[in-house]
Amino acid sequence: MGHYSFPKDLEFGNVGEEIVAKYLSKNYGAKLVGKSDVKEKNHKLFDLSFEFPHSKNVTYEVKSEDIYIVPRKVLPNGAVFPGRDTGNLFIEYMCYQNDSGIMVTKADWWAQVLVHIGEIWFIKVNELKSLLNENNYPKTIGGDSKDRNGNIIKEEDRAHGYLLPRKDVEERFIIKKFNINNL
Repeated sequence: MGHYSFPKDLEFGNVGEEIVAKYLSKNYGAKLVGKSDVKEKNHKLFDLSFEFPHSKNVTYEVKSEDIYIVPRKVLPNGAVFPGRDTGNLFIEYMCYQNDSGIMVTKADWWAQVLVHIGEIWFIKVNELKSLLNENNYPKTIGGDSKDRNGNIIKEEDRAHGYLLPRKDVEERFIIKKFNINNL
């Protein structure tokens, strides 16, 4: 996500959750049962829970990617970022020096929403964990180095994640296209 502002990042994350909920409802008859409010070690167990026509209590961890590649985005230093699709998925495993994302989710499914290209990449959480364990994907630090007030965010406090080249992993994911205007 973009430069760190928890309320703005949360709002953007909620957009990704809404996209997944509407997509699954429209295309698979899923009924959104709710969001997780149960926490374990200060982390939600999952993001969304659904009932499908033939399955109940199917949970999803939803991650949204977009803001860091929006064309003409103004960076904290005033420079204008031209924007481009990096071709990667960022799978978070640590933030603020604590396990997060893939390391803590109890969800059944992982949904990575690529808003900028209108795709949702679905994979079962256990399959994603296997994929990460089977390969030596580079680890990187995500997010900007400064918050919206220009304050430095320590590198160890920023989101850490695996960088997966989409072209190398696409056969392991279920990739669904969406048009945000038709959900």
